This record gives sequence, C-alpha cells and structure tokens, in this order.
Amino acid sequence: MQNEFLQVNIDQRGGRICGYTYDYELSNPPDHCKAKFEGRLDAASKTWYLKGVEFFENSGSHVFMYLTLWREQGDAANTLRARVSTSSFNSLFDDGIYITLTRASASPNRLPVYMAPCFPETKRSVRPPLKKAVPVKPEPGIKKSVPAKPIVKPKPAVKPKPIAKPNPAVKPQPRPVSPKPVTRDSMPPKIPVQAPISQDHKLITTKMKERKQMEQSRIALDVDHINLKIYDNGEIDGDTVSVFYNKKLLLSHQRLSDKPINIDIDFDKDTDIHEITLYAENLGSIPPNTALIVVTAGKQRFELRSKANLNENAVLVFERKPRP
Repeated sequence: MQNEFLQVNIDQRGGRICGYTYDYELSNPPDHCKAKFEGRLDAASKTWYLKGVEFFENSGSHVFMYLTLWREQGDAANTLRARVSTSSFNSLFDDGIYITLTRASASPNRLPVYMAPCFPETKRSVRPPLKKAVPVKPEPGIKKSVPAKPIVKPKPAVKPKPIAKPNPAVKPQPRPVSPKPVTRDSMPPKIPVQAPISQDHKLITTKMKERKQMEQSRIALDVDHINLKIYDNGEIDGDTVSVFYNKKLLLSHQRLSDKPINIDIDFDKDTDIHEITLYAENLGSIPPNTALIVVTAGKQRFELRSKANLNENAVLVFERKPRP
C-alpha cells in the first residue's frame, strides 16, 4: 500500500465478517496500528465491505479504514483486489488507494483476549428425535399368542382407625413482631466493588508510569467517597482509556462513548492527595484522546475535561480537606 504494509485477518460466517487489520510504515515500522473491523458480504456482487470500529493499538495519528474487497475474472488464485479509503466505501472526495492482497494463511490471527470475540459461540442442547415403534407382522401359519388375563384377588377389608379426640387445650399463637426500622447506623458497611483488571495490567501500569503526568484539574473535597462517570468528550471516535487511582489500575481498555463508564472510589485514608489518571490506549480517529468526567462528591457535582495522548497522561487531583 504505497509506503505501508497492510495485513488483513478475516473471519467469515455466512454473510458476516469480522477480524482486525495491522499496518505500519515501511520506513518506520514502530509507527503502526491495529484495529478491529466488522463487515458483510454482498453475495450478489461477491464483494466484501469492511469498516474499522475499534483501535487496540495506535502509535500515532492513524485513522479507521474502509476496505472494499473483490475478485475479477482472470485474477490469480489466492489474491483479492482491494480499495482502501479513510472516509467511506464510495466517496466523491476520496479516490482511495487500489492494492492487491495475497493470501498468507488459512487461519486468521485471533483478537486479543480483552476484546469481545467476533462470533461468540452459543451451545444449544439438541434432543435426538424419538424413534417410532415399528409393528412386527406375525409369520403366516403362526397364531399370535394372547396372554391370559391375570386373576385379581380382592383386597382384604381394612378396619377404620378410631378417630382421636381433639385436644381441647389450644396454645395461643405468638403475636407477630414488627421489624425494627433500618437506620444508617444499623446498615452493614459498604464494600467497594473491585473493577475487573485486564490480564496485561502489569504492562499497562509500566507504560503509564513511563509517560509524562499532566495535571489538568485540582479540586478540594471534604468527603471520603466519590463517583466518576466518564464519557467521550465531543464526537465519539473510538477513544479507549485505562483508569488509575493513585497509580493502581482500576479499569483497562475501556471505550469512551455517550454511555458512562461508572466508577465508585473510596479514598485511601492514609493520604490526603488522590489522583485519577487517564491513560490513552489510542487516539481514536480524531486525536487527541479526550474525555468528559462527571464527579459526584456528596452534594457537589463537577464536570471535568481531560486530554491525553501517547506521550502524556491526563491527571485529575482531589485534595482531601476535612471540615473545620
């Protein structure tokens, strides 16, 4: 693809297509990206349409690709023609790049373990059909034997048991006890829910510490608990982040959208400075990686915005100051 290498890993089930692309600059291989795509097969024209939907590696300002794949009569075996575009499948303002892909393997490389599979397998228990009983015809000349009816003996008469006289002394039923009202002091202590941690959290933590820490907000609070709701700030373009609290990983590989990533945090009592760090997994299709963070602290509510890239982390600082 001109000065780029492109690899396409395709998994097809009927008319549905899924997989991921991997491409890099030939002159600078570390400048690369890996993006999950989804697509479909147009059976009438025998054309495949693939669209990038999520980055899980992006070292620069790479954007999602639109791929159109097809074959023409006379093409060599194990080859596909392709049109690569960055705006749409057919755009008047983007002529695209025309290339030829050569089949390298019959087994596609699988997606990383922390991403949803292309085609989740669903097991269904299938009950085998019942076999119909086939009647057996008797051979000619042989009479079918009929078993004699069994002789049923009459059952002996059962003498009725004497009916016991009821006990006149009836114990009074205990009166129902009304439950005690549940107060805030009588409720069990709230146990914080641990957020799921990715298998590669050690690698993410190491990379996070290697980047520059950029403080973008500082707020003084007098509470011990906060709630965070993290959204994509602006146009939803595939931004993915990992979230840390005081250098400890809470969530990894979370895609930002118009639906919030909800996190409850109980402040560490051993320190008065609490840092929320947003680590950019990628830059989406519109760099940099931006987020809107809605913070609820008791009766207070704050709207904070963060901006991170592949060299700098976005850090939100909360300073715990108890009431005088």
